[in-house]
Amino acid sequence: MQYHLLGKTDLNISAIGMGCVTFGREIDQESSFAILDHALENGITLFDTAAAYANGASEDVLG
Repeated sequence: MQYHLLGKTDLNISAIGMGCVTFGREIDQESSFAILDHALENGITLFDTAAAYANGASEDVLG
């Protein structure tokens, strides 16, 4: 996995990000965590989340 600095910060993030729009909508909590674990195990550290996803339910799933 390639990593890059985020803007002018010292945060090093993965070049590949993962969208989480379906978490809490089409994907239940158990499956969401399994997917997140798999992504982290493979070096993904950039996750696209938003309070608006699934009308805020994704925030409940991800904590």
